[in-house]
Amino acid sequence: MQTGTKATLRYYCKHLKNYPLLTIFVYVGAFVGVVAGLIVPFFLAALIDGMAARASLPQLYTYVALIMLFYGINTFGWRVSTYAVVVLQPKVMASMMKECYEAVEEKSTAFFKDNFIGSLVKKISRMPDSFERFMDEFTFQLFTAAIRITMSIIVLSLIHPVLGLAMATWSILFVVINVIFSNYKIKHYDLPEVESETKVTAQLADSITNNPNVKLFATQQHERTRMHKVTKKWSRKSMKSWIFSTHMESVQALLMLLMDLFILLFSIQLWDQGLITVGVVALLQTYMFELFFTLWDFGRSLRNSYRALADAKEMMDIFAETPKVRDIKKAQKLKVTRGEVQFDSVSFKYEDFKDENQDELEEKAVITNLNLKIKAGERVALVGPSGGGKSTLSKLLLRFYDLKTGEIRVDGQDISKITQNSLREQISLVPQDPILFHRTILENIRYGDLSSSDEAVIKAAKMANCHDFIEKMPLGYETTVGERGVKLSGGERQRVAIARAILKNARILILDEATSSLDNQSEKLIQQALSTLMKNRTVIIIAHRLSTITNMDRILVLEHGEITESGSHAELLSKENGHYRALWEAQLS
Repeated sequence: MQTGTKATLRYYCKHLKNYPLLTIFVYVGAFVGVVAGLIVPFFLAALIDGMAARASLPQLYTYVALIMLFYGINTFGWRVSTYAVVVLQPKVMASMMKECYEAVEEKSTAFFKDNFIGSLVKKISRMPDSFERFMDEFTFQLFTAAIRITMSIIVLSLIHPVLGLAMATWSILFVVINVIFSNYKIKHYDLPEVESETKVTAQLADSITNNPNVKLFATQQHERTRMHKVTKKWSRKSMKSWIFSTHMESVQALLMLLMDLFILLFSIQLWDQGLITVGVVALLQTYMFELFFTLWDFGRSLRNSYRALADAKEMMDIFAETPKVRDIKKAQKLKVTRGEVQFDSVSFKYEDFKDENQDELEEKAVITNLNLKIKAGERVALVGPSGGGKSTLSKLLLRFYDLKTGEIRVDGQDISKITQNSLREQISLVPQDPILFHRTILENIRYGDLSSSDEAVIKAAKMANCHDFIEKMPLGYETTVGERGVKLSGGERQRVAIARAILKNARILILDEATSSLDNQSEKLIQQALSTLMKNRTVIIIAHRLSTITNMDRILVLEHGEITESGSHAELLSKENGHYRALWEAQLS
């Protein structure tokens, strides 16, 4: 998807096409309302001339009846348009919000590492808001202004060609100047202001999310200073934008003054020559006041429309960004019957974030030409120094990143050729630092299997040794855990995550330091539960505490993305200069 003003307008139109009847009512109603309102001055002029000529009362009452009729049509048209708008806009905005959420949700893991959550929320919410503001400005200002200008030119041309030509020339000049100014403003003022506002939101979200750290390190003043800097930049850019708008309105007012002066003087000359009546002079002034009243807001509406488009640009950029991990066309679902996992000549690099002093992205090798076969039902532990590639292997197996070289297969199926959802449905992961939803404990555990009953959830909680502490809470399983699970301790969060994995009951199980936050008693109970869970499943354990993996079928030592040692606990301890033995002795001491 492209970005820019045209792309955003096409995106708006795409959603409006889903509601053709409502859209028609909006613009047909507005058209009828505007045209009926512009016809009224004709009968007002006729009424004035009739009164000046001492016309009969029935004739004057006829003009009054016609005035009331077209006022009624004017009101009816606007009511139809307004009711259609208030029904149409919420539908389109809800559809856009859903699509924006899905577009962000489908992005790869690397995308979320490079974006503040707070700024993403802001970008998503801006899109439907921008549509609402743009449609309001276009429908009730720009669209109606175009009708009024067109009718004014026609009426003035019928009265005198010079008036029509002058109005047409002036209107073109007025619109062109406003478009040029608005384009300049969106590029040099609006987009920088939007970007600055996004940075304010990101800073706000970052500081509030890390509030415990702010208090811990007593850095409230530092964070306030950072916040002051970004808000000050935002304030300066907003002020420049608004000052520029004020300059534009001054130019606009001058153009209107000159045009009104010309029309007034020329119409007086025509009256003096007997070419038009007093009623026509009143008609001309009525039209001019109506037109100027509309056009006074035209420039502002045009700028507001451009600003709405600017607000949508950041989300359009996200739409245009292709996810780095995507399912291939006609990707098949993974069929797991045994749970065998195989890494063939796998090499992988993370793209480091760009540093201020770097011109290009650097890449760091994490996995180098790795070959590994994990048999169905085998329990394998990965150990080694930090940065050796242990967690990276689990992320590659879950396909959070795609390989550039090599292949990963599950039961002989290349995971790059199957759907991501079907792959992850067959793998349970208990991470080192589990993050919970700001929902009830019951909902968080049930996330492992949304179709499971309350009884199944409680059974999984008991197996994970978290039923007792849940029951002691005031609301039990209906207790809300807070954002990211902050109301629970680290060990409690981990046990809830283990319960979730137990409930998922997947064929392949990954435990990434799953017992690291538990006390000794809880760890013992969890190990018993995991022993039951690991039966007849393929298990990959990432561990630093070697005491938790002594009964694994195989232990692999990863260093610099390569397997340097492999064997059972006893076999690796028998190697005199082995790295595993050195790690074991260091932990014992």
